[in-house]
Amino acid sequence: MSKAAKYALIVCIIACAMLLLEKQLSLQRSLVTLLWPITITSHDASAAPKTQQSLSSGTYNLLVEPPLRLNVTYTPSSSEAYVNDHAGELGLLADNLANLTMASCRIFTDAELPVYNNLQAYRTELADYTRRVDAFSTNVKDLRRPLQAGANRNDLCATLDLNLTDIFKESNQLSHGSFGYAEPLIPPLRHPEFCFDRQQLMTMTYMVHDWTTMCHRLTPFSRTVFIDMGASLAFHSSKVTPAIYILDIYKKFGFKFDHVYAFEITPQAPAKVFEMVPSTLLSQYHWLNVGVESDPQGKMNPLRMLLEEFTEDDFVVIKLDIDTSWIELPLAYQLLNDERYNKLVDQLYFEHHVFQKELVSDWKTTMRGSIKSSFDLFGGLRRKGIAAHYWV
Repeated sequence: MSKAAKYALIVCIIACAMLLLEKQLSLQRSLVTLLWPITITSHDASAAPKTQQSLSSGTYNLLVEPPLRLNVTYTPSSSEAYVNDHAGELGLLADNLANLTMASCRIFTDAELPVYNNLQAYRTELADYTRRVDAFSTNVKDLRRPLQAGANRNDLCATLDLNLTDIFKESNQLSHGSFGYAEPLIPPLRHPEFCFDRQQLMTMTYMVHDWTTMCHRLTPFSRTVFIDMGASLAFHSSKVTPAIYILDIYKKFGFKFDHVYAFEITPQAPAKVFEMVPSTLLSQYHWLNVGVESDPQGKMNPLRMLLEEFTEDDFVVIKLDIDTSWIELPLAYQLLNDERYNKLVDQLYFEHHVFQKELVSDWKTTMRGSIKSSFDLFGGLRRKGIAAHYWV
């Protein structure tokens, strides 16, 4: 075959391939209405004003990516700014038991403090937010599928909007960063109701997620990964362990994880572990019965795995709760100080054991540093674009 004939054949093959691709994309556009109608239902009418929304009007372009993290300054709520500015007066600088004399819950119990009234309103609003999360439902099991089929991103993400600014409009106590809105970083590093009822120690509904902004971070082909450091499912006595609870919340809003990497140093029989893993997670759940290490070059440093396997287009969530400060803190500061890491991670949940009067009996000898130092760490992470939340 002559060179001219070979060239003509190659051109013909390329043209045919492009034609087939265009037909496939056209077919996908036409099927959007059939495949991806989005229905939002709620027992609370105020939680979802638009009870049914169609996403059939979108356009499809694989070259259009969602906006990367905007270079937006982190804005703490007024209560968060107050506790940082008055940390000494509030007893939040104590970094040993001898100096731990004041209860951190004072901001919720002392009516003389200037943040008291706003925080009482915030407690009421947080209960409303929890009701709206509980009432929310959608038939989209994986947000990436409608994006792949051509759904309009703005319309899709709007279906997740709980109207946070409306819920918290009286107190105006949500903090804001490039990740959207989040709960303020304030004592008691738990649900505010813990200040009035110790039975609320493990209640997790104080965490505020801006699902709409999180949705905009997804591309049609983002990989989604949840890294659980300290993954014992047998540690907590409740029927649903905290890690499973948070995974269920993500699932509720259409964030399906491709992989859940569960690191746990305490030896456990795999058969027993997988008995406790919900059947809906079995295909994604990777049980690694080994401890993690904080050495940046260490083989068992999960952050190193992120660099090797994932990109900024992926959606990465980390839970850090191994109750060993000399491993946890270096990992947390690697996230803070290494730009390679903080560009990759979207959400972080970290139980930071600092000196806090209300939790001495729970944290005992594992406490390191002051509450103020913890605020500096978490606030720094938020300023780097990571939505950092206190874990239980």
